[in-house]
Formats: sequence, structure tokens, C-alpha cells
Amino acid sequence: MKRTLLENHKVILEPEVVDREGFLSAIFALKASGDVADGTTVNIMISHSDAEDGEFEPVPDPEVYPSVRVDDKKPGELGKIGVTGNEDMNIDIDLLGCRRFVKITVSFKDKDGAETEVTHTSAVVLGDSVNFPV
Repeated sequence: MKRTLLENHKVILEPEVVDREGFLSAIFALKASGDVADGTTVNIMISHSDAEDGEFEPVPDPEVYPSVRVDDKKPGELGKIGVTGNEDMNIDIDLLGCRRFVKITVSFKDKDGAETEVTHTSAVVLGDSVNFPV
């Protein structure tokens, strides 16, 4: 059992477009670096496509984030999550209703709702592979 667990995941650092073929779940990890102004929030958008260079559309599944139900009026968007510097954030993602290629986009807003730049790192850990070892 232990070997199956260890060989059942794939980590992608600083993902742009993720080929999720054969994976049923993911964890999106995000960490803002250094000082972050009070009241800063992050919006996370997951979109999908049948082709890596195709047109990406928001994922319509309201349970794409299993621990949080998204607003039906903003498919694929998880919004207004408070951010502090040097704090690890892990967002669970259910990929079952997604097409083969997914894109996770983050945008930061200051306390007044204006776009702001925040230095950050991110990764995606794909899990629940239908084939192993990965």
C-alpha cells in the first residue's frame, strides 16, 4: 500500500497549463512571499479545455473545490480569500468534471478591491492517478 501511495502523485511547480489526463484530483498550493498589505485577497480561477492551446472556459462544476461551494454566477472562481505573507495555502480540487487540460489563474486585490501585485509561488499536486506508477 505504501508504494502505491508514493507513486500515485505528480507535482508541477509554477503551473501554466496542466495535462491532468489520468488524474482525478489535485491540490493547488500557493504561498505569497514577504510582506503583504492588510486586507489583500486572492481570487483563484480554474478553467479547462480539450487542447493545450485551446480556448479555456471556466469549469462549470460548482463542486470543483470540494471543501468550498463556488458561486453559480461565477463558475470556476474561488474568490476573496484572505492572504498573508509566507503563509501556505492548499486548495483541494476535484478534477472529475474537468476536461483534459486545466489552467489555474490567480489574481490579487488590495483592501479597496483594486488589482495588486503580490510575489508568490505555486504548485499543483495531481493525485488519484488511474495508472501507477506515475
